[in-house]
Parts: sequence; structure tokens; C-alpha cells
Amino acid sequence: MFEVCQDAFNSKVVGHNICFSIKICTYMHVGLQNIRQKYLHSRKTIVVSQYLLLH
Repeated sequence: MFEVCQDAFNSKVVGHNICFSIKICTYMHVGLQNIRQKYLHSRKTIVVSQYLLLH
């Protein structure tokens, strides 16, 4: 993931949405796993609440 960002940044791809700043890339790379786990956790919570409401 980070390597892809790095390449996009180094090749200065302009006119595409692939242009990342190194700061954002680093944040994404480091924070992605964390965000994903929080998302999955909150999604699980929502699903469970909906299930409890329906039954």
C-alpha cells in the first residue's frame, strides 16, 4: 500500500486521483489496519443491535 503511494508521489502523477502527499500515505499505511478494525467492530455492533431489535 505504502509502496504504491510512494510510486505515485515520486512519478508526480498529475490529473489522476492517485496523487498523494507522503504525510497522507504514511498515515494511511499506518492507520489503515486500525481504521479497518474499528470499522469492522462498529459494523458488527450495528448488525448485532439491528438483530436484537428485529427479534
